[in-house]
Amino acid sequence: MKLLYKLKCKIRDTVIIEFPNSVEQIVIFLACWISQMTVIPISPKTPSDLKEYKIRKAQANKTISKENISLELLAEVNVSTAYKKIVNDILDKLAVSNDNIQLILFTSGTTAYPKGAQLSLNNLFANAEGIIDWFSLSESDRFFITLPLHHINGITSFVATLISGGTIILLNKYTRSKFFSYAIKNNATTSSIIPLIASDLLRVNISNESINFIKKNHTFKGIQIGSSPVNPDVVINFYNTFTVKLFQAFGNTETSMRSTGIDVNIKEKEYLRLVKLNTIGHELKYTNVIILNNKGEPVGTDILGEICVRGPIIMKGYINNKHKTLQAFKFGWFHTGDYGFWKIINDKKYFFTKGRIDEIINKGGIKISPLAIEQKILKSIINLVDTIVVGLPDERYGEIIGAVLVWKDGVEHIIPSEIEGLIPYEQPSKYISLSKSNIQRTFTGKIKRSSLKDYFVE
Repeated sequence: MKLLYKLKCKIRDTVIIEFPNSVEQIVIFLACWISQMTVIPISPKTPSDLKEYKIRKAQANKTISKENISLELLAEVNVSTAYKKIVNDILDKLAVSNDNIQLILFTSGTTAYPKGAQLSLNNLFANAEGIIDWFSLSESDRFFITLPLHHINGITSFVATLISGGTIILLNKYTRSKFFSYAIKNNATTSSIIPLIASDLLRVNISNESINFIKKNHTFKGIQIGSSPVNPDVVINFYNTFTVKLFQAFGNTETSMRSTGIDVNIKEKEYLRLVKLNTIGHELKYTNVIILNNKGEPVGTDILGEICVRGPIIMKGYINNKHKTLQAFKFGWFHTGDYGFWKIINDKKYFFTKGRIDEIINKGGIKISPLAIEQKILKSIINLVDTIVVGLPDERYGEIIGAVLVWKDGVEHIIPSEIEGLIPYEQPSKYISLSKSNIQRTFTGKIKRSSLKDYFVE
């Protein structure tokens, strides 16, 4: 294509795309994929050392950014032709089409440099089809994309919208003041957000008049929520405040985004029941989900194990990292690194997550989920904005429970002697109070728990 030719890009090149959210970025994705190039999208704010690491790891030989492209070049790309070619050449041949790697996404690293997940268009399109089936997307839908297009959530969302024939509403950068006003102005029917955004929107000082305006004028049939732990109280509060249903889903970069999700077309009573149970839903189309023990054996209902996934949505492996790839695909399943369990609800197998395996607290041989402790603390201590629970080294127990408390501004810090709903063994041994700015997160809202442990050192 003329655009890529002028940039001296060739078939099979590995291309860094360094753009903020924009229509141009989507056009470049399509142009590169049609030209059989491998794309590595990164944020323009990526630190130089991390950018160099990604370029070196993936052996990227081209960069496309705002600095080396113009609107005149973009005007020469026929988006309609690009879309038709992708649909005809790939979607209709999903099971037998070219399975070359054409997207590399580096997973959020919390303690070390991230791993590069290698995805084919088959992976993306299979997951997009699963999302279309799950959320009943059609040409009448208007998908409001607020998350970055250098992340799997934004990418799969725009791919699913294109395949369904719907309309993409693209926000160049999320801001809580623009979310509902922009969604209402553009008649958005769905979106995909992270829990941080849901909590953020609830914390906005919105007048009753504005809330009533949102309730009366929003056109959302539902919003997907996931990518980090979901607090069911926030979901219910969001629904009660805005009359917008949030549907929890689970997935990873390595699974092209979604593996499970809560049924969308259910009645309110059942929706609220599933939300309170805090399920991540049942497996989606083109996806198999299972809970395995450490021997690779499936476990029965309500038994903890690792959430594992397989199907055409799964990545090909980590780039230039054979050891981590073999670990991830042990026993013939992709290992998500999340603890969970399953149970039958309405004749379907529903899954639940208890947190990251490497974040589970091992106190005297008993495994304790930080997420479960956090939810009890938020209910028991008033005036908290957030809380994060971590395991702290202990000579006697191996690990004890530490809780970081983030308070609302200008409130008295009152910590009860016991947290209601927790047995003595689950009670935090240490508390510290930190400001929100001290809580390091990835751009998808995941807390870098290991970074908080240093604050407990006396």
